[in-house]
Amino acid sequence: AIWLTSNTRFTSIYGNILNGNAGEGIFLEFSSDNRVEYNQIIRSGGSGIIMTSGGNNVVMDNTLSGNGGLGIMVGEELLPSNNNRIERNTINEGQGGIGVADSTGNQILYNVVRATTGPGVVLDLARNTLMRGNDLRANASGIDISESTDNRIEGNNASGTLGSGISVDALSYNNTVIQNLASQNGGSGIELEGS
Repeated sequence: AIWLTSNTRFTSIYGNILNGNAGEGIFLEFSSDNRVEYNQIIRSGGSGIIMTSGGNNVVMDNTLSGNGGLGIMVGEELLPSNNNRIERNTINEGQGGIGVADSTGNQILYNVVRATTGPGVVLDLARNTLMRGNDLRANASGIDISESTDNRIEGNNASGTLGSGISVDALSYNNTVIQNLASQNGGSGIELEGS
C-alpha cells in the first residue's frame, strides 16, 4: 500500500501495481495537491483509493478491481476532502464505485464503474459536487444521493442496475439532475424520496 500523510503536497503516485493489500491500496490522509495516475489496484481489503482531509488532489486514469471497499472514497464524516478531481478511472467489481462523504466541491468526471455490489456513485453529506459523463451501468444501483445539497448530476448513464438508476433520498436539496440515462433498471429510473 501507499500512504501519504501529515500535509504531504505536490507528490505524484504514478504507474504502480498494488495487489492484495490488507487495507486500502492508496491512502491520502491530510494531504493536498497530489496526483494519483495510471495505477492498478487489485483486491485490496479496503477501498482502492481513499482521501480523508486535505484536498485539491487529482485521481485520473487508474484501474481498480475487486477491492473490499469502494473503488475510490473521497472524505468521511468529519474528515472532508474537498475540491478533488476524479476522472477517467475504471472500477470493476468490489463494494461500489465512487463515494463522496461530508465533502464539497469535488468533480467526478467520465469514470466507468461496472459489476459492483453497491452503487456506481454515492453522495452522502456531499455539497457542490459535479458528476458528469460517468458510465455506471450494471451495478447494484446507479447513483445514490442522501443528505446532499447543491450537486449537479449531468449526462451520466445509470442503466441496467439491480435497483434504482438514480435515487435522491431524504434531506437532499437543490440538486440538479439533467440529461442522464436511467433505463432497464430493476427499480425506478429516477426516484425522489423526501427531497
